[in-house]
Amino acid sequence: MKRKLLFSTSEIFIVCLLLGVLMRWQSDNRQLIAQAQNPETQEVVAVEVARLTNANTDLRKQLSDVTQQEYELQQAIVDKQSASATYQKELDKADLVTGSVSVTGPGIRLVINDSLTNAQITDVLNALKNIGAEALSINDYRVTPWFSEWRTNLTAPYTVVALGSPPVLATSLTRRGGIIDQIELAAGALELTVDQYDELTLPETPLPNFQYLQVVEE
Repeated sequence: MKRKLLFSTSEIFIVCLLLGVLMRWQSDNRQLIAQAQNPETQEVVAVEVARLTNANTDLRKQLSDVTQQEYELQQAIVDKQSASATYQKELDKADLVTGSVSVTGPGIRLVINDSLTNAQITDVLNALKNIGAEALSINDYRVTPWFSEWRTNLTAPYTVVALGSPPVLATSLTRRGGIIDQIELAAGALELTVDQYDELTLPETPLPNFQYLQVVEE
């Protein structure tokens, strides 16, 4: 009498397959354990870790250098912009002083219908400067460092425009003991008017053609 099989063929196959996988897994684990315990393998790993550590340190240093360079570049841009703005302000001031640009602002208009000497004209202009006039013109000539009453050939009526505080300029100009009062005491009464304005405009004047001046080379 034949004995009946306890397991089917497919079940036996599955068991054998599982046993094979288990044996392969054990074999691979033994190899990994052996490699980990191998001094040569440990040395290679240590060298690789050291190399990666050094590379990481170098990258950090490069990042720090780039960050510093970026900061210095940004600072240089800011400094350059600041220097450029300062330079432009100085140029604007120079243009105002030399009269190479037209200017506008509050001020007064003084009109004198009587003839004055060049010395008296100079006294009026200087008085307005001392009072606080920031820009002057007479008969549409800007009063600049190169202005000369003797070369301009001014004739009456004289129209003087002064930019500054209108009440201060008008009051100081016509007060008792002021320049107008002094001229009238010496030469007689003058026919004149002084008007205050919220806005007046002075024309620009061309710069002189310098023939002898040269910039000093540093």
